[in-house]
Amino acid sequence: MKHVIPGCYKNFVCTADACRKNCCSDGWDIEVDQDTLELYSRLEEDVSGPLFSTLREVDGVCCFKTRGGSCVWLDEKGLCGIYREYGPEYQSDVCRLFPRFSEYFGDVKESGIGLGCEEAARIIFSEDDPFELFEEELDEEACRDDEYDPEIADLVMGLRKELMKTVLDRDTPCTEKMLAILDRCHQMQAELNGGSEKIREKTGDISLYKALGRIYESLDNFPDKRPELEAALMRMKKLLEKADEGIFKESLIKLGKSHRDEDYVRFLAYMLYRYLGKAVFDRNIEDKAKLIVVFLIILRMQDAVFFTENDEMTLDDRINIAEMISREIEYSEDSMECLYEDLIFEDVYRYEELRSLIIMLDD
Repeated sequence: MKHVIPGCYKNFVCTADACRKNCCSDGWDIEVDQDTLELYSRLEEDVSGPLFSTLREVDGVCCFKTRGGSCVWLDEKGLCGIYREYGPEYQSDVCRLFPRFSEYFGDVKESGIGLGCEEAARIIFSEDDPFELFEEELDEEACRDDEYDPEIADLVMGLRKELMKTVLDRDTPCTEKMLAILDRCHQMQAELNGGSEKIREKTGDISLYKALGRIYESLDNFPDKRPELEAALMRMKKLLEKADEGIFKESLIKLGKSHRDEDYVRFLAYMLYRYLGKAVFDRNIEDKAKLIVVFLIILRMQDAVFFTENDEMTLDDRINIAEMISREIEYSEDSMECLYEDLIFEDVYRYEELRSLIIMLDD
Protein backbone atom coordinates (compact mmCIF):
# COMPACT_ATOMS: atom_id res chain seq x y z
CA MET A 1 0.00 0.00 0.00
CA LYS A 2 1.15 3.52 -0.79
CA HIS A 3 1.25 5.95 2.13
CA VAL A 4 0.87 9.68 1.34
CA ILE A 5 1.93 12.11 4.06
CA PRO A 6 2.49 15.88 4.19
CA GLY A 7 5.67 17.37 5.62
CA CYS A 8 3.88 18.41 8.78
CA TYR A 9 3.07 14.76 9.54
CA LYS A 10 6.70 13.72 9.19
CA ASN A 11 7.82 16.44 11.59
CA PHE A 12 5.32 15.83 14.40
CA VAL A 13 6.49 14.57 17.78
CA CYS A 14 4.24 14.73 20.85
CA THR A 15 5.58 17.24 23.41
CA ALA A 16 3.95 15.27 26.28
CA ASP A 17 4.39 17.10 29.62
CA ALA A 18 5.60 20.26 27.84
CA CYS A 19 2.18 20.70 26.19
CA ARG A 20 0.27 23.69 27.62
CA LYS A 21 -3.15 22.21 26.83
CA ASN A 22 -2.70 18.49 27.21
CA CYS A 23 -5.24 16.47 25.20
CA CYS A 24 -5.65 14.22 28.27
CA SER A 25 -6.69 17.13 30.50
CA ASP A 26 -9.10 19.12 28.35
CA GLY A 27 -12.34 17.48 29.46
CA TRP A 28 -12.55 15.12 26.47
CA ASP A 29 -13.96 11.60 26.74
CA ILE A 30 -11.04 9.35 25.82
CA GLU A 31 -12.36 6.29 24.03
CA VAL A 32 -10.91 2.83 24.58
CA ASP A 33 -11.16 0.73 21.42
CA GLN A 34 -12.16 -2.94 21.31
CA ASP A 35 -8.67 -4.23 20.42
CA THR A 36 -7.22 -2.48 23.46
CA LEU A 37 -9.95 -3.90 25.70
CA GLU A 38 -9.17 -7.39 24.42
CA LEU A 39 -5.49 -6.77 25.16
CA TYR A 40 -6.39 -5.85 28.75
CA SER A 41 -8.52 -8.99 29.11
CA ARG A 42 -5.53 -11.21 28.28
CA LEU A 43 -3.59 -9.87 31.26
CA GLU A 44 -3.55 -11.55 34.66
CA GLU A 45 -6.45 -10.33 36.80
CA ASP A 46 -4.23 -8.62 39.38
CA VAL A 47 -2.52 -6.73 36.54
CA SER A 48 -5.62 -5.89 34.51
CA GLY A 49 -7.71 -4.91 37.54
CA PRO A 50 -6.44 -1.32 37.77
CA LEU A 51 -7.07 -0.86 34.04
CA PHE A 52 -10.66 -2.12 34.07
CA SER A 53 -11.46 -0.20 37.26
CA THR A 54 -10.74 3.09 35.44
CA LEU A 55 -13.20 2.47 32.59
CA ARG A 56 -16.71 3.91 32.23
CA GLU A 57 -19.41 4.00 29.57
CA VAL A 58 -20.27 7.29 27.83
CA ASP A 59 -23.16 7.17 25.36
CA GLY A 60 -22.54 3.47 24.78
CA VAL A 61 -18.80 3.94 24.26
CA CYS A 62 -16.10 2.67 26.62
CA CYS A 63 -13.90 5.52 27.90
CA PHE A 64 -11.39 6.16 30.65
CA LYS A 65 -12.74 7.81 33.77
CA THR A 66 -11.83 11.43 34.40
CA ARG A 67 -10.87 13.39 37.48
CA GLY A 68 -11.26 17.16 37.42
CA GLY A 69 -11.54 17.09 33.62
CA SER A 70 -8.38 15.02 33.19
CA CYS A 71 -7.92 11.34 32.38
CA VAL A 72 -7.36 9.40 35.61
CA TRP A 73 -4.15 8.00 34.13
CA LEU A 74 -2.59 11.44 33.68
CA ASP A 75 -0.01 11.84 36.45
CA GLU A 76 1.11 14.98 38.28
CA LYS A 77 3.93 15.47 35.77
CA GLY A 78 1.48 15.53 32.84
CA LEU A 79 2.54 12.08 31.60
CA CYS A 80 0.52 8.92 30.90
CA GLY A 81 0.47 6.36 33.70
CA ILE A 82 -0.47 3.54 31.32
CA TYR A 83 2.55 4.33 29.13
CA ARG A 84 4.78 4.35 32.23
CA GLU A 85 3.40 1.29 34.01
CA TYR A 86 2.31 -0.98 31.14
CA GLY A 87 3.96 0.32 27.96
CA PRO A 88 2.74 2.20 24.85
CA GLU A 89 1.06 -0.89 23.38
CA TYR A 90 -1.51 -0.73 26.20
CA GLN A 91 -2.62 2.78 25.36
CA SER A 92 -5.87 3.03 23.39
CA ASP A 93 -5.70 3.84 19.69
CA VAL A 94 -6.82 7.43 20.17
CA CYS A 95 -4.08 8.01 22.77
CA ARG A 96 -1.36 6.62 20.54
CA LEU A 97 -2.53 8.30 17.34
CA PHE A 98 -3.92 11.76 18.24
CA PRO A 99 -3.59 14.23 16.53
CA ARG A 100 -2.74 12.00 13.58
CA PHE A 101 -5.55 11.02 11.22
CA SER A 102 -5.76 8.71 8.22
CA GLU A 103 -8.09 8.09 5.29
CA TYR A 104 -8.02 5.10 2.93
CA PHE A 105 -8.58 5.44 -0.82
CA GLY A 106 -8.28 1.97 -2.33
CA ASP A 107 -4.61 1.05 -2.19
CA VAL A 108 -3.60 4.53 -0.96
CA LYS A 109 -3.52 5.59 2.67
CA GLU A 110 -3.37 9.33 3.38
CA SER A 111 -2.33 10.63 6.79
CA GLY A 112 -1.96 14.02 8.42
CA ILE A 113 -2.07 15.87 11.73
CA GLY A 114 -4.98 17.88 13.10
CA LEU A 115 -5.11 21.46 14.35
CA GLY A 116 -6.71 20.33 17.62
CA CYS A 117 -3.17 19.82 18.98
CA GLU A 118 -1.00 22.83 19.78
CA GLU A 119 2.22 21.20 18.55
CA ALA A 120 0.54 20.19 15.28
CA ALA A 121 -0.76 23.76 14.92
CA ARG A 122 2.73 25.14 15.58
CA ILE A 123 4.17 22.98 12.80
CA ILE A 124 1.40 23.83 10.34
CA PHE A 125 1.64 27.58 10.95
CA SER A 126 5.41 27.95 11.22
CA GLU A 127 7.45 25.33 9.38
CA ASP A 128 8.42 25.48 5.71
CA ASP A 129 6.16 23.69 3.19
CA PRO A 130 3.97 21.82 5.74
CA PHE A 131 1.82 20.42 2.91
CA GLU A 132 4.53 19.20 0.57
CA LEU A 133 3.45 15.60 -0.02
CA PHE A 134 5.67 12.55 0.32
CA GLU A 135 5.07 8.91 -0.56
CA GLU A 136 6.29 5.76 1.11
CA GLU A 137 5.45 2.08 0.90
CA LEU A 138 3.49 0.47 3.72
CA ASP A 139 3.35 -3.22 4.55
CA GLU A 140 -0.41 -2.99 5.01
CA GLU A 141 -3.31 -4.51 3.10
CA ALA A 142 -5.53 -2.26 1.03
CA CYS A 143 -8.72 -1.22 2.80
CA ARG A 144 -11.80 -2.26 0.83
CA ASP A 145 -14.82 0.05 0.94
CA ASP A 146 -17.98 -0.57 -1.09
CA GLU A 147 -18.46 3.20 -1.44
CA TYR A 148 -15.03 3.66 -3.01
CA ASP A 149 -15.18 4.36 -6.76
CA PRO A 150 -11.79 4.68 -8.54
CA GLU A 151 -13.21 7.02 -11.20
CA ILE A 152 -14.71 9.36 -8.59
CA ALA A 153 -11.44 9.17 -6.64
CA ASP A 154 -9.44 10.26 -9.71
CA LEU A 155 -11.85 13.14 -10.27
CA VAL A 156 -11.82 14.37 -6.66
CA MET A 157 -8.07 13.97 -6.18
CA GLY A 158 -7.40 15.71 -9.46
CA LEU A 159 -9.61 18.58 -8.32
CA ARG A 160 -7.86 18.73 -4.95
CA LYS A 161 -4.46 18.87 -6.65
CA GLU A 162 -5.65 21.70 -8.88
CA LEU A 163 -7.09 23.67 -5.96
CA MET A 164 -4.05 23.05 -3.74
CA LYS A 165 -1.89 24.62 -6.41
CA THR A 166 -4.16 27.69 -6.36
CA VAL A 167 -4.18 27.85 -2.56
CA LEU A 168 -0.38 27.66 -2.30
CA ASP A 169 0.17 30.27 -5.04
CA ARG A 170 1.63 33.29 -3.21
CA ASP A 171 0.38 35.70 -5.89
CA THR A 172 -3.30 34.72 -5.57
CA PRO A 173 -5.27 36.81 -3.02
CA CYS A 174 -7.04 34.91 -0.23
CA THR A 175 -10.49 35.91 -1.53
CA GLU A 176 -9.70 34.41 -4.93
CA LYS A 177 -8.47 31.21 -3.30
CA MET A 178 -11.75 30.84 -1.40
CA LEU A 179 -13.80 31.62 -4.51
CA ALA A 180 -11.77 29.14 -6.56
CA ILE A 181 -12.53 26.37 -4.05
CA LEU A 182 -16.23 27.22 -3.91
CA ASP A 183 -16.69 27.83 -7.64
CA ARG A 184 -14.77 24.82 -8.96
CA CYS A 185 -16.45 22.44 -6.51
CA HIS A 186 -19.87 23.92 -7.32
CA GLN A 187 -19.17 23.42 -11.02
CA MET A 188 -17.79 19.91 -10.52
CA GLN A 189 -20.80 18.94 -8.40
CA ALA A 190 -23.16 20.05 -11.17
CA GLU A 191 -21.21 18.02 -13.74
CA LEU A 192 -21.16 15.00 -11.43
CA ASN A 193 -24.93 15.32 -11.05
CA GLY A 194 -25.33 15.25 -14.82
CA GLY A 195 -25.79 18.94 -15.52
CA SER A 196 -23.72 22.06 -15.93
CA GLU A 197 -23.51 25.25 -13.96
CA LYS A 198 -22.05 28.61 -14.90
CA ILE A 199 -20.18 30.59 -12.29
CA ARG A 200 -22.20 33.66 -11.35
CA GLU A 201 -20.03 36.72 -10.89
CA LYS A 202 -22.62 38.64 -8.89
CA THR A 203 -24.72 36.53 -6.58
CA GLY A 204 -26.72 36.77 -3.40
CA ASP A 205 -28.61 39.68 -1.88
CA ILE A 206 -27.61 39.89 1.79
CA SER A 207 -25.58 42.38 3.84
CA LEU A 208 -22.21 41.43 5.36
CA TYR A 209 -23.31 41.63 8.97
CA LYS A 210 -26.63 39.93 8.36
CA ALA A 211 -24.79 37.01 6.76
CA LEU A 212 -22.19 36.83 9.54
CA GLY A 213 -25.01 37.03 12.08
CA ARG A 214 -26.63 33.97 10.54
CA ILE A 215 -23.34 32.08 10.74
CA TYR A 216 -23.08 33.09 14.39
CA GLU A 217 -26.63 31.79 14.98
CA SER A 218 -25.72 28.51 13.28
CA LEU A 219 -22.73 28.06 15.61
CA ASP A 220 -24.67 29.18 18.67
CA ASN A 221 -27.22 26.42 18.03
CA PHE A 222 -24.60 23.69 18.46
CA PRO A 223 -25.56 21.34 21.32
CA ASP A 224 -23.48 20.87 24.47
CA LYS A 225 -21.06 23.70 23.77
CA ARG A 226 -18.10 23.80 26.10
CA PRO A 227 -17.21 27.00 28.02
CA GLU A 228 -14.38 27.99 25.67
CA LEU A 229 -16.66 27.96 22.63
CA GLU A 230 -19.41 29.75 24.56
CA ALA A 231 -16.95 32.52 25.44
CA ALA A 232 -15.69 32.77 21.87
CA LEU A 233 -19.24 33.05 20.53
CA MET A 234 -20.08 35.74 23.08
CA ARG A 235 -17.11 37.81 21.88
CA MET A 236 -18.18 37.19 18.30
CA LYS A 237 -21.70 38.39 19.08
CA LYS A 238 -20.39 41.64 20.59
CA LEU A 239 -18.25 42.20 17.48
CA LEU A 240 -21.22 41.71 15.17
CA GLU A 241 -23.35 44.11 17.20
CA LYS A 242 -20.88 46.90 16.37
CA ALA A 243 -21.49 46.31 12.63
CA ASP A 244 -18.22 48.09 11.75
CA GLU A 245 -17.85 47.59 8.00
CA GLY A 246 -14.09 48.22 8.07
CA ILE A 247 -13.16 45.84 10.85
CA PHE A 248 -12.27 42.89 8.62
CA LYS A 249 -10.05 44.98 6.36
CA GLU A 250 -8.37 46.39 9.44
CA SER A 251 -7.77 42.90 10.83
CA LEU A 252 -6.12 41.88 7.55
CA ILE A 253 -3.82 44.92 7.76
CA LYS A 254 -2.86 44.05 11.34
CA LEU A 255 -2.32 40.43 10.32
CA GLY A 256 0.12 41.60 7.65
CA LYS A 257 1.96 43.85 10.11
CA SER A 258 2.29 40.81 12.37
CA HIS A 259 3.91 38.93 9.45
CA ARG A 260 1.18 36.30 9.64
CA ASP A 261 -0.03 36.78 6.04
CA GLU A 262 0.39 33.10 5.21
CA ASP A 263 -1.79 31.82 8.06
CA TYR A 264 -4.93 31.69 5.92
CA VAL A 265 -3.06 29.92 3.12
CA ARG A 266 -1.87 27.25 5.53
CA PHE A 267 -5.31 26.94 7.12
CA LEU A 268 -6.97 26.51 3.71
CA ALA A 269 -4.34 23.96 2.69
CA TYR A 270 -4.99 21.98 5.88
CA MET A 271 -8.76 21.97 5.38
CA LEU A 272 -8.47 21.17 1.67
CA TYR A 273 -6.11 18.25 2.28
CA ARG A 274 -8.15 16.84 5.14
CA TYR A 275 -11.72 17.21 3.89
CA LEU A 276 -12.10 17.38 0.11
CA GLY A 277 -10.97 13.77 -0.33
CA LYS A 278 -13.93 12.59 1.77
CA ALA A 279 -16.15 13.42 -1.23
CA VAL A 280 -14.78 10.26 -2.83
CA PHE A 281 -17.20 8.30 -0.66
CA ASP A 282 -20.35 10.43 -0.63
CA ARG A 283 -19.85 12.46 -3.84
CA ASN A 284 -20.80 15.66 -1.98
CA ILE A 285 -17.98 17.76 -3.39
CA GLU A 286 -19.73 21.09 -2.93
CA ASP A 287 -20.55 20.44 0.74
CA LYS A 288 -16.86 19.84 1.42
CA ALA A 289 -15.98 23.12 -0.31
CA LYS A 290 -18.54 24.95 1.80
CA LEU A 291 -17.11 23.38 4.96
CA ILE A 292 -13.60 24.51 4.01
CA VAL A 293 -14.50 28.14 3.30
CA VAL A 294 -16.89 28.39 6.28
CA PHE A 295 -14.11 27.30 8.64
CA LEU A 296 -11.89 30.05 7.23
CA ILE A 297 -14.71 32.58 7.66
CA ILE A 298 -15.01 31.46 11.32
CA LEU A 299 -11.25 31.89 11.73
CA ARG A 300 -11.44 35.37 10.20
CA MET A 301 -14.27 36.31 12.56
CA GLN A 302 -12.21 35.18 15.55
CA ASP A 303 -9.21 37.11 14.21
CA ALA A 304 -11.36 40.24 13.90
CA VAL A 305 -12.38 39.78 17.55
CA PHE A 306 -8.71 39.39 18.52
CA PHE A 307 -7.63 42.55 16.67
CA THR A 308 -10.26 44.71 18.35
CA GLU A 309 -8.15 44.28 21.50
CA ASN A 310 -4.65 43.72 20.06
CA ASP A 311 -2.48 45.35 17.39
CA GLU A 312 -0.21 42.37 16.73
CA MET A 313 -0.61 38.60 16.61
CA THR A 314 2.14 36.22 17.68
CA LEU A 315 2.54 32.59 16.64
CA ASP A 316 1.22 31.56 20.06
CA ASP A 317 -1.88 33.72 19.50
CA ARG A 318 -2.47 32.06 16.13
CA ILE A 319 -2.06 28.60 17.62
CA ASN A 320 -4.52 29.38 20.42
CA ILE A 321 -7.22 30.69 18.04
CA ALA A 322 -6.91 27.90 15.45
CA GLU A 323 -6.61 25.18 18.09
CA MET A 324 -9.76 26.44 19.85
CA ILE A 325 -11.78 26.37 16.63
CA SER A 326 -10.48 22.90 15.80
CA ARG A 327 -11.04 21.40 19.26
CA GLU A 328 -14.45 22.94 19.85
CA ILE A 329 -15.93 22.43 16.37
CA GLU A 330 -13.81 20.18 14.15
CA TYR A 331 -13.16 17.59 16.88
CA SER A 332 -16.71 17.62 18.21
CA GLU A 333 -18.87 14.99 16.47
CA ASP A 334 -22.08 16.76 17.54
CA SER A 335 -20.90 20.16 16.29
CA MET A 336 -19.69 18.79 12.96
CA GLU A 337 -22.95 16.91 12.47
CA CYS A 338 -24.91 20.12 13.08
CA LEU A 339 -22.65 22.13 10.79
CA TYR A 340 -22.95 19.63 7.94
CA GLU A 341 -26.73 19.69 8.33
CA ASP A 342 -26.76 23.50 8.27
CA LEU A 343 -24.60 23.52 5.14
CA ILE A 344 -27.42 21.65 3.41
CA PHE A 345 -30.48 23.41 4.81
CA GLU A 346 -29.56 26.94 5.97
CA ASP A 347 -29.88 29.73 3.40
CA VAL A 348 -26.71 31.49 4.55
CA TYR A 349 -24.69 28.47 3.38
CA ARG A 350 -26.18 28.39 -0.10
CA TYR A 351 -23.59 28.74 -2.84
CA GLU A 352 -24.82 32.19 -3.89
CA GLU A 353 -24.89 33.55 -0.35
CA LEU A 354 -21.47 32.20 0.57
CA ARG A 355 -19.97 33.58 -2.61
CA SER A 356 -21.31 37.05 -1.84
CA LEU A 357 -20.11 36.87 1.75
CA ILE A 358 -16.55 35.96 0.69
CA ILE A 359 -16.45 38.98 -1.63
CA MET A 360 -17.96 41.34 0.98
CA LEU A 361 -15.39 40.39 3.60
CA ASP A 362 -12.71 42.21 1.60
CA ASP A 363 -14.80 44.94 -0.06
